[in-house]
Amino acid sequence: MSTVAVPASAAEALEMLESAMEFLADADAAGMPVEAQDKWIAEYRAKWAAHRAAASVGTGDGGAWLEGDAAREVACDAMIIGP
Repeated sequence: MSTVAVPASAAEALEMLESAMEFLADADAAGMPVEAQDKWIAEYRAKWAAHRAAASVGTGDGGAWLEGDAAREVACDAMIIGP
């Protein structure tokens, strides 16, 4: 359960997101305890797994989600466009 305040508007949510991104950009991940990193990684893996599971139930757009070795095998011949 999160103790973070829920934004009252979309504008406030974007302000909170911008603030969080600035914090993370300046954060030193090496200074974060390994236990905290492991906990965060496990939580977000679970969140993304739930997201992918929910997406797999719908009809989707015909795309596929690959990760790990399968993604590396495909990506060697793919054009990857990032932000």
